[in-house]
Amino acid sequence: MISVYRHLTNNNMTNKDEESISRYVRLIQWGRANPVQFIERVLGVPLMDYQRWLVSMTWVAEYAVWVCSRNAGKSFLLGNLLTARALLFPKQRIHIMSTGSRQANETFETMENIVKRNVASLKTVNTVFMDELEKSNANTDGFTHNPKTGNDCSLMNGSSISSVVGTAKTVRGKRSTCNAYDEAGTIDKEFFDVTEPFMAQSASFTMTDDSVNKKTLPKGIPNLRLYIGSASDTGSEFYRRYREGFKQMLSGNTKYFVADINCEIPMHPTRNGEPMEPLLDAGEIERKRRENEIL
Repeated sequence: MISVYRHLTNNNMTNKDEESISRYVRLIQWGRANPVQFIERVLGVPLMDYQRWLVSMTWVAEYAVWVCSRNAGKSFLLGNLLTARALLFPKQRIHIMSTGSRQANETFETMENIVKRNVASLKTVNTVFMDELEKSNANTDGFTHNPKTGNDCSLMNGSSISSVVGTAKTVRGKRSTCNAYDEAGTIDKEFFDVTEPFMAQSASFTMTDDSVNKKTLPKGIPNLRLYIGSASDTGSEFYRRYREGFKQMLSGNTKYFVADINCEIPMHPTRNGEPMEPLLDAGEIERKRRENEIL
């Protein structure tokens, strides 16, 4: 249990109550400053070195692009990044976007399998995220599933993660703090144009009455637009965002982060600088290259 948002204390709080809550506050603040360590130590998910780099650089970006080879573990990493963000920051509205309902729901279910420990390669009994989910008699595990409208889960700190299913005409009018576009190479310009304004409101904007000094309120984490996929055609909207993001990052704009993870990295992964077993089979890569030299 790491929530401190739902149950407010009054002026009669005891020293023991204050000490207990302070421990959780310190944990949350530490996790916000150290997302990689939070994922590994609190959520119990070990990461490879290149995955640690992706999380660290994406954490405070506003526009991030991950161009990853097949089987680089991008959906697995995305699931852990989104769960950490939802846990550590209250009232997050996180949407997993794709033009195909199958893809959006499958990415959500990858995240669900991670937190439920249904991933064969993940050996842990950690239940932190599951313990934070809003549950009811009708929804005993905190996850709802609908192939037509999308999957959803809500946390006790007011955050939610959902898969957005539909077309550019049917998904209008939502609000979010994070849009994660999976398989972004298959998404057309109209869908991007409709869904990117979901985050038009600044993350730092707040309305308070005269009793609250706005200067004392913490700054919110920036809204995040995260585009993920394998390398696509240079005529795609995904490529245009990759190119623009790369230019901005090279010019020193810290709002942008672009990563290009080719097959050599998951073929030779490291953890703490030590080589690990490859995620990809070298023989299969060579066979695909012979079949199609442009892949």
